[in-house]
Amino acid sequence: MVAIAIISALLAAPLPAPRIRTPDELKALLPAFAHGRPLVIHVCATWCSACREEFAKEHKFFAALEKRGVSVALIWIDEAKTRAAIPKMTARYHLEKLPAIVVDAPEPEPVAKALQEPIWDGTLPATFVYDVHQVKLSSFLGSADSGQLGAAVSEAIRRAK
Repeated sequence: MVAIAIISALLAAPLPAPRIRTPDELKALLPAFAHGRPLVIHVCATWCSACREEFAKEHKFFAALEKRGVSVALIWIDEAKTRAAIPKMTARYHLEKLPAIVVDAPEPEPVAKALQEPIWDGTLPATFVYDVHQVKLSSFLGSADSGQLGAAVSEAIRRAK
């Protein structure tokens, strides 16, 4: 009975919010999240309906990348008023094991620079595929085509060998 009460209390407790980073910190974090492997960065926000749609169809793809030797990190660009929803959204799509980075970025330019995508205008979602040296191989601005995203990841894996 006590164990049930403890589990119920833990399930009802709010999930901790990730630490808020600056765009300058983001570039330095890429190698740390890559762990010497290809890296997929997915930029999203809880308020973005296209992001929710993409998570609904691609969450299994993102979750399975670790087994293929590819690191994945989610970058959230939510404002202070929507950040509390981040842990709930990652849990909803079973992505809570993926690193989550909250970037304080009211404008997309500093984030675009950190992600090596100078033409990115802040369109969400956005997915970037990097090789083992953190050189950007592919960019998907807006919802990604599953086949093209899969091909980009396969190319990053091929280059890692």
